Amino acid sequence: MTIRDRRRVVGESLDGLIQERTYRSAALGEERRFSVVLPPGYFDDANQGERYPVLYLLHGQGQTSTSFLATALFFIGYMSDSEDDATRRRDESDWVKFLLVLPDSTCSNAACTSGNFNANHLGLDGNGPRYQDAFYELMAHIESNYRTATPEVVEVFP
Repeated sequence: MTIRDRRRVVGESLDGLIQERTYRSAALGEERRFSVVLPPGYFDDANQGERYPVLYLLHGQGQTSTSFLATALFFIGYMSDSEDDATRRRDESDWVKFLLVLPDSTCSNAACTSGNFNANHLGLDGNGPRYQDAFYELMAHIESNYRTATPEVVEVFP
C-alpha cells in the first residue's frame, strides 16, 4: 500500500485488525454492536505484552458501528511502520498505536426514532433507555477483552 508521501507501509494485512462485535448491555437488556480497529502489529508475538490506549469515536445520532469504518484506514496508515528507515514516521511524527472503538448509536426501542447521542433518556418516570450506561458497559467490555493501557491524566497547563 502506498502512502501519499510515497513511504510504503511494511506488509501489514488488515485481516483481523477491523472487527465487528457485540456485547451484552444489562442497562438496555440487549446485545449491542460495536466495531473495534486494532493497531498494526497487535497480533505479532513481539507485541503480546503491549497495552494500548483507546479512542472511542462517538459519532452522530443514529449511526451504526460500521458508519465510520473507512476512518480506520486513515488511522492504520499513520500507525504503520515505514520501510524507509531514514523517514520512519515513528521517529518523526508517528502517532502512538491505539485501539479505535466505534459504538452503535442506533435506538433499540421506540423511545427515539432516529438514534441517540450515547446519553441516558430517562424521561419523567426515570425508566427510559440508558444509552450512557450502556456505553460505560462497552468501555468495561473493551478493557476486559483487549490489551488496553491504564488511563492516565495528562496535564495540559502546568
